[in-house]
Amino acid sequence: MTDERATILLVDDEPDFLHFAQLNLEDQGYAVSTAESARMAHGVLADREFDVVVVDVRMPGVDGISFMEKVKAGGYEGQFIVLTGFGSIDGAVQAMRKGAFTYLTKPINPGDLAMEIEKAVRMSAVTRENTRLREKLAELTSGDTLLGDSPAMRRVKQLVSAAAACDSPVLITGESGTGKDVAARAVHGLSLRRSFRMVT
Repeated sequence: MTDERATILLVDDEPDFLHFAQLNLEDQGYAVSTAESARMAHGVLADREFDVVVVDVRMPGVDGISFMEKVKAGGYEGQFIVLTGFGSIDGAVQAMRKGAFTYLTKPINPGDLAMEIEKAVRMSAVTRENTRLREKLAELTSGDTLLGDSPAMRRVKQLVSAAAACDSPVLITGESGTGKDVAARAVHGLSLRRSFRMVT
């Protein structure tokens, strides 16, 4: 049986906060890992994917916002919740501008943290599904949709590739039922204009 619980990574330099938050979130059914520094968190992220990362803005070494930027630049698709203390709202606003899902001000109310994590987990699932669907759509609209390996189909694939490389309109003619629409979609899917609407 696989563990389908949402995964949370807590990153904070306060061991007491980590311990308390971990126990609280595990009681609510989350799979929780902790790290006391950005460096430790990078190691944890290298081994496992997380739905949500909760990170303190102020930590020794690398601050939480720089950590978030580096992780996001590496392709992380989950959500970040940023924790701020000492009324550091400027840091929270900066974090939101750089891609954080939300922020909470310390001291953290456990109920507020759990509620924001639940929202972030849902957003993380939507983001991952969106990425999966975009990849599937790109696969379906690429030239790989032309099936067959006969000499005639190899020639069609060569012509489709050549037409896709041209930066000009392409006219495909032929009898009804010969696959003109399939060939047109293959040309469009391989072209530099594939992110734009296809004109037929």
